[in-house]
Amino acid sequence: ICSLAAFNTIASLTKTWENLMIVFSDVGHLEKKGSSEKNLDDVMDSLLCMSFVGSISSFLAIAMERYITIFYALRYHNIMTMRRTGAILGVIWTTCGVSAVLMVRFFDSKFIMICFVVFFVLSLAIICFLYV
Repeated sequence: ICSLAAFNTIASLTKTWENLMIVFSDVGHLEKKGSSEKNLDDVMDSLLCMSFVGSISSFLAIAMERYITIFYALRYHNIMTMRRTGAILGVIWTTCGVSAVLMVRFFDSKFIMICFVVFFVLSLAIICFLYV
């Protein structure tokens, strides 16, 4: 749940910062002078993408954890050890970081877009299945 909160906080702060930059640019207090704005925009887009994928991944991890809690209650502490939990969180954050960079770097690629759509639909289906 803390991971989900962190991803949502990153998304909120990034979008707020981007909106402030747009307002300052429109008013004339911020000048656009080349590649630095493009790089900053890519960083913000990467953080937003990472937050989106991270939120979905966190919801998926929470759903799986609840499934294990209900159906394997007596073995829960043997299945969900601190080491496994840490590994799962590490995989989620690493995957989200890599996918964010790929998304921003290769946003024109149809393959990347198809992968993200499939990830979203598949995650949604798994979450629904686990809760049903």
